[in-house]
Amino acid sequence: MVVTCGKTIKAGRKVGVLILLLWAGFTLPSSVWGQVSSFLTLKSGSQNTGLPAPGVGTADEYLEEIEKSHGSLEDDRLVVPTAIAYDFFLPQGGGASGFSLELNRYTKAYHFEDDSNVQLNVQGLLYGFSFYINGDFLLPYFSLGSGGYNVKIREKLVNSDGNPSKTTASYLDSAPSVFYYELGSRFSLGDWGFLIAWRATASKIKVRTLGKRLELGGQSALLGIYYAF
Repeated sequence: MVVTCGKTIKAGRKVGVLILLLWAGFTLPSSVWGQVSSFLTLKSGSQNTGLPAPGVGTADEYLEEIEKSHGSLEDDRLVVPTAIAYDFFLPQGGGASGFSLELNRYTKAYHFEDDSNVQLNVQGLLYGFSFYINGDFLLPYFSLGSGGYNVKIREKLVNSDGNPSKTTASYLDSAPSVFYYELGSRFSLGDWGFLIAWRATASKIKVRTLGKRLELGGQSALLGIYYAF
């Protein structure tokens, strides 16, 4: 049996906030824009969705609930995100502040003892403020913000009555609230450079089939390369 259902993602308020922030940036006076620096960054790394974001995250329940009926989870909670980000900032004395916008994605398949599996295809949009300490080679920073995560979930679960056939459910969902913070540093090599960062993201959804929480964020260790202009 195949059950397919969709959900309209209500992101109007978040889009409105994003438009307002971008409008505020692009309507800066030309004299100010002349001092603005920008980065275009490609990032990847390791993200542990099983580690809640300290202070803001909560442990999820969804996979543990499936284990009760379908045996132990055979995979870890690590995923490999890829991201592209645009940042601009305005130097102010010994520091700088700015705005960041990032698109990221990852996929993950979870397998269980009885051959059941769950597949995730996750896409995120993050936006927030960044605060830098100016340096010649090092540019340490702290960022925090919000955004949205969309996920396609595909469940293929072995029937609990012993029938070897599987029940399949496929649907779209979105995280109702997202918060992240990040510590990192950029290392300048002229126009080019590289980045290392640690990020914590709280982005949970309530999976409709079981009514249990699933964390899409967690804690990440990221590496990146950027171009400054």
